[in-house]
Parts: sequence; C-alpha cells; structure tokens
Amino acid sequence: MAEGAVTRAKDHAKQISKLHDKYQEHTTTIADLQKYTADKLSTLTTAISSHSTILQDVVAKLSTLTLPTTTAPPPPLLPLPQPSSKLSSPFAAGSSSNTFPPPGDPSVFPPPRLPKLEIPLFSGDNVQGWVFQMERFFTYHRTPPDQKMTIAAFYMTGIALQWFQWMHSTSQLSSWEVFTHQLDLRFGPSKFINHEAQLYKLKQTSTVEAYLADFENVSTRVTGLSHANMLNCFISGLHDDIQRELSILKPYTLHEAMGLAKLLEDKCNTAKPFFKKSTAFPTPSASTKPATPLPLKRLTPAEMATRRAQGLCFNCDDKFVPGHRCRPPQFLCLMTENDGVPNEVQLAATEVTIQGEQPELMIDHPQISFHAFTGQLIRSTLKLAGSINGQSVVVLIDGGSTNNFIQSRLTKHLGLTVQTSPHLKVTIGNGDSLGCAGACSRVPLVLGEAYFAVDLLLLPIYGADLVLGVQWLSELGPILFDYKKLWMEFDYKGVKTKLHGLTQPSIAQMTLNPLSRSLQTDSIAHFYLLSVDHVPTSTEPKIGVQAPPHFRQQLQSLLNQFR
Repeated sequence: MAEGAVTRAKDHAKQISKLHDKYQEHTTTIADLQKYTADKLSTLTTAISSHSTILQDVVAKLSTLTLPTTTAPPPPLLPLPQPSSKLSSPFAAGSSSNTFPPPGDPSVFPPPRLPKLEIPLFSGDNVQGWVFQMERFFTYHRTPPDQKMTIAAFYMTGIALQWFQWMHSTSQLSSWEVFTHQLDLRFGPSKFINHEAQLYKLKQTSTVEAYLADFENVSTRVTGLSHANMLNCFISGLHDDIQRELSILKPYTLHEAMGLAKLLEDKCNTAKPFFKKSTAFPTPSASTKPATPLPLKRLTPAEMATRRAQGLCFNCDDKFVPGHRCRPPQFLCLMTENDGVPNEVQLAATEVTIQGEQPELMIDHPQISFHAFTGQLIRSTLKLAGSINGQSVVVLIDGGSTNNFIQSRLTKHLGLTVQTSPHLKVTIGNGDSLGCAGACSRVPLVLGEAYFAVDLLLLPIYGADLVLGVQWLSELGPILFDYKKLWMEFDYKGVKTKLHGLTQPSIAQMTLNPLSRSLQTDSIAHFYLLSVDHVPTSTEPKIGVQAPPHFRQQLQSLLNQFR
C-alpha cells in the first residue's frame, strides 16, 4: 500500500512540473504578444501623425488655390453600397508576420460602380409602362418601400406632377401600392372598359406590326386567359389571307404565330402585282397624219325648242325616252353665255348637259336601305298608290336605295317575265347580303296619270310591293318633295306631274274572303295575335304564410336588426 501511494505522488509531481512549464511558456508568449502589440500601436500612431501632417500641408496648399465657381453635382438619389472592410488577425493560425493583406486581394477594392439608369419623365401617358419601369428600378437598387414615392416624384412632370402634389397635400397616398392604384385610376383607361371583349374585337387595319402593338397593349390588361385563347384571339384579328395561311401552318405558341404572321405579310405583299404608272408620252413622228377634226353640231334655241316639242333627242334623230343613249356615242360640249341669254334657254341647255353627261346606273352592287327592306315608313320615304297590268300595287319611294325592287312573290300574280340571275347579290342597309332571284325589264308602272317603264330586281321585301330608288329618281330630273304633306312634283316628258302619298292606314276589320285571297297571293308578311288575360285580384290582406315572399323577407330582416 505504501509503495502505491509513493508512485502516485511521483506521478502527480511530474504532472505539476509539466503544467508549470506550460504556464511559463504561455506567460512568455503573452509577454511577446503584448510587446508586439505595443510596437505596432506605436508604429501606427507614428504613421497617423505623419499622415495628419501631410494632410494639413495639402489643405493649406488647396486653400491658396482659386477654384472656379461651379455648381456642385446633386447627391445621388440612392446611396451606393460601401465596401466591407475585412480585418484579419496577424496572429491567426498559419499567418505570416506581415499584418497587411497581400496586393491584389479583392477585399480591399470596392465593388464596381452601378450603371446609371435613366427613366423617362411621366406626364400622363402610358401609365402602365412607366409603373413597370419604376418597379424594376426599385428592385435593381433594392429601394426601401418607404422611399419609393419620394423617388418617383422626381420622375413626374406636367399634369402628373400637379396631380401628385394635390394627392400628397391631401394625405391620400399612404403606400406605394395605393399610389400605383390611384395613378392608374387617374391616367389609365377607364375601369369600366371590358378589356377582354376589346381584345376579342381587335382587328388588323394596316400592317401586322401595328396590329402587334395594339394586341400587346390591350393584352397586358387582360389576366386569366389561357395560351390557347390568346393564340386564337391573335389569329382571328388578322387579315383573311394571313389567317388562312396560319390555319395551315398551325402554330403552337403565340410567339410562333407572331413571327409567321410577319413572314406571311411579306409573302402576300410580294405576291400582289405592282403596276407603275408610266409618265412617258409618245413622241409624235413626222409621218403621223393629223387627226381629222370632229364635226361640230350646234343647235340654236329655236332648234332645241322644236326637238323638245317633237320628243327628239338633241344629239341624234331618235326619240328621247328616259335612259336613252345615242348611237353612235356623242362627244358633248356645252358652251353658255351669261349675258343676253334667256332663262328658258339656259334651263334647256342645263337639261341637255344632264342627259348627255349622266352615267348609266350600274347594278353590279345594288343596295337597299334597311327601312325599305323591312317596310318601315320614315320621314324621308313616301308611299304611293300605283298599278301594274291593271293590278293595284303599293310603291315606296326611297332615296337610300340604289335600284328598283319588287316583291318576289308578286311577279307570278302580276304575270311578269322574270330573267334569272342567281349570282347577283343585294346589300341591305345593316350589312347583310341577299341573293337576287332575278330581274324584270321594262315593267309598265302607272303612278297617278304618268306612265313609266321600270326595271325591277326581285327581292323578298316587306311592307310595300315595289321600292323605287335612285335608278328611277335619276330619270325624273329636278324633284320637289314635301314630306309633311306627302307629295312630290316633277316635270316628266314636258308635263308637270304631282303624286300624292298614302297616309298611314288605320286598323280595319278583315273578313274571311279577303283574308283567303291575301293568303293565296302571298301578300301577307306576318300574322300577330293579341290577347288579354284577366288576372283575378283579391282585396283581402294576406297575413302569415300567405303574405308575399318579398314582404316576409323584409320583415324578417327588420326583426333581426332589433333583436
């Protein structure tokens, strides 16, 4: 036992000796570190004193210089980030005795200067684009939310700046989100506009590039549409020829459709023939014979009066009728003198000019007004009573229709000869087109005491049997209308003719026989049935469950408020 205690005592003595040695070692190291730190502090103090002396000399020299009076540049709107100074201990493990970082260490250099970003001043136009730029600007600079409105004020001018001043002075702008919302309400499109419907109705009117700009401008305000719907909207607004080509190519994305539309536009423009009008005039050759002068035929006022009395044309020897054309065609020249010519002669000369220069009315694109097609009687129309082959007809005079029309079902009843024309289309006033079943030529029409031979197109019109348009009115010459008293007056074949219009018919009772005859001749367009239903009413008050539902709902809501 004694030997074991002695051995343990020796071991403890050895451990204590080792700890003492380590303590002495650490004490020496600490003393060295303190000495080293003191030396470095002394060196640093000396360097700072030297730098202070140098800076004082520099300041003294700069104060003696005369600086030009220039305006100092304004401080930057956003502070640049300061370089972070990283200090490393010279006594770290593995470090050398050099206390300064080696040359080329990136920690001692500031980060590269940020590029200068310019945003256009906002004056009230394109509010959505300006807000988008400002938000990207703030994201790039990591601007705090409370500084966004302050910075945005420097990029506003005109009425936009005036609006911002008013909103700021009345404390209506509490945050950036409120600012952008109010800005869009003030300078953006109305919130009541259905932008989605506007996108569906958008059509190409000029080039594909202009259509792209309009499509992008409207689509930015539409949210929730799928890619397929956006693609269909874009294709449906293009021109028909480009639409057909895109339907064959079947683009999968909107960007593919935009790129293909530009190429197809170039293709269609290239395929169109281009004719350049030549301005060169042929050089007359010496061997060309001079043209034979045309014979000039001049009529004296007496000759004109004689031909008018005989019903002859002024320019040829044929009888003159409405629509007459001279054979061969004549070159007409009208020369008048204001002095010494009677008024009657001037009027006669004017009539010759109208008859000679009036172009033939073309029926390639006949049109009928919507009210004439539906039989509506308006202030600018006139209904007349007439007859064809002894059968009474109702004629509507309408200056909004280009040609003369007859009810298709009436031709068989009147015994008229119809010339079929299956390819002829008639445009109605609302934009629709109807096929024309045919035409009737030189139909004898009697209006009052005047006789007319009119050309008629077959069309399923309503309200009237015939519609006489500009084709018939142009043959009458000057016409005097009185729409209030319902009459028209004109000179026809030298005879003054006055036609009286029909007044609005009153409701009359029809018996069975006239109704059957109207059905057989297809002269009835519509049937209407009016009936009166007698609803029994009770004067007794309804209470409890018999009360009206809306009354019970209002009563229940009132009771809930006072519970």
